[in-house]
Amino acid sequence: YGLTEAAPVVACNLHNGKTRIGTVGLPLARVQTEIAADGELLLRGPNIMKGYYKLEAETKEAIDENGWLHTGDIAKIDVEGYIAITDRKKEIIVLSGGKNVSPAYVEGKLAGDKFVSQACVIGDRRKHLAALIVPDYENLVEFLKENNLDPKNADALAKSKELKALLQGRIREINKQMSDVEAIVAFTVVPQPFTQENGELTPSLKIRRKIVQAHFKDQIDSMYGD
Repeated sequence: YGLTEAAPVVACNLHNGKTRIGTVGLPLARVQTEIAADGELLLRGPNIMKGYYKLEAETKEAIDENGWLHTGDIAKIDVEGYIAITDRKKEIIVLSGGKNVSPAYVEGKLAGDKFVSQACVIGDRRKHLAALIVPDYENLVEFLKENNLDPKNADALAKSKELKALLQGRIREINKQMSDVEAIVAFTVVPQPFTQENGELTPSLKIRRKIVQAHFKDQIDSMYGD
């Protein structure tokens, strides 16, 4: 992991028995790390730039008075110093109660379930989180057979009480792994995958949250009772 402003490598996993899956490894020697109150990863050390050339305002915005570079990345650091990047700060959801939530972290938990192909988490300025869920139909073959559901009719499946009950149970278990503010309170099953062609995914297959929310505005409003 790194960024241009940090010359550019900050941390890495080494092939010396100290690799930790799910992290970007340990910071390099003399690179100091800290997590800000809002979860942003801060860096300080001899590798940090002096500033942006002839851009004083931008430099002050990036590097604070204590010399910490604000990376714009949301991260977690474990007790041994391993860094896990969870999201970009600009993507963070701020609930109406003021709590910050990383949607990418929650989406990763949801999509880690074998019956979930994709997930888009919503909740900015709302009381709680909700999600748009795209089922993983390949892993649902046996379930669909047992419940006499037509695998070729995605629209009907999205409205199926049986499928919704299954996913509700899976989400309930996932919620147990997360904090109260990260819990998914409501969800809607989306019949078709998010794609690059309809603008809902970036070329690197990341969700374009604003576009997805625009495409599914009615479903989102319904989950929040709007």
